[in-house]
Amino acid sequence: MNEFYNIDAEKTILARILTQGFGTLPDSQPGSGLSLSDRHGIIFDAARALHDRGEDVNSITVSTELNKAGKLDRVGGLSYLTELITVSHFDGLLASACEAVAGKFKQRELRKTVSAALEQIDAGNHEEALANLIRTLPCFTAANDAAREPKIRFFSPSELRDFEPDEEAVLVGDNHILRGEIFVIGGEPGVGKSTSATELAICGATGRDWLGLKVHCRFKTLIIQNENGRFRLRGEYRARSITTEIEDSIRVSEPPAYGMTLEHPDFLRDVRLALDSFQPDVVLFDPWNSAARDDKAKDYGSAFDALKQMLQTGAKRPALGIIAHTRKPTMGEKRIGGSGLMHTLV
Repeated sequence: MNEFYNIDAEKTILARILTQGFGTLPDSQPGSGLSLSDRHGIIFDAARALHDRGEDVNSITVSTELNKAGKLDRVGGLSYLTELITVSHFDGLLASACEAVAGKFKQRELRKTVSAALEQIDAGNHEEALANLIRTLPCFTAANDAAREPKIRFFSPSELRDFEPDEEAVLVGDNHILRGEIFVIGGEPGVGKSTSATELAICGATGRDWLGLKVHCRFKTLIIQNENGRFRLRGEYRARSITTEIEDSIRVSEPPAYGMTLEHPDFLRDVRLALDSFQPDVVLFDPWNSAARDDKAKDYGSAFDALKQMLQTGAKRPALGIIAHTRKPTMGEKRIGGSGLMHTLV
């Protein structure tokens, strides 16, 4: 079933509907419950019926509507509706979810068209089957290309030369920290990487220069860290002047009980909820080796993919800062190039 439905995308859409109603859905929202899988489609139609009657749409009203229709147990009961409202649904993720659901719906419709054509061929109606395919397939392709956002774009030299970034995209320095881009704070243990990361967050909140680099606009920072417990963090923040602008602009995690388990869906969900509610402009991950535990490209790629999946997309995508420990070269490791320079990267 999941081959023809994107269950996670459907949950994202329903989470937005159950918490904020239909008013904030993008234009690419599903047209009806037929666009979703069975129980999600039932929930969608119940919420739509409430909306069309001008009534409040939330998990309680939808559960009542479903109970009246004798369908509440079929969708998993109130407990499932309550679970849905915890799913992350920030704007970039929501737009992607609507696009994914629309794509899956087109796949199912295309499958129906091809199945019908095969039945016509089995019945000996070859010309009719071919005519239906020729008439239908280009429509699917054209509609899909027109509706979806391109996954890759290309520019001419003059377009690149004339590009002017959004004023709010450059956060710090001369393109040192850009919204939506990745930057690295690296160094040997004990040189002050975590302290400089904290200073970055405070400078973003106050607008002060950071390490001699100009802060172009004030921004909010979320620090996901596995280095310091609350006792040590207490000392760090007691030494600073806590003002309203800092209080409202910084969030710091405690070290997770089970480490930076980027492969665990509950860990990712908890981080997404924090990102969704706080809406940071900069996300700092400290330290990198708690996610990528080896120098292998596979470990690096998996960690980067997991981190990027946690962040919202679009114009509001935050800058991602990686706090990276350098390490001493191992015995016999040369420093002239290639793997001999790995100690400068991890």
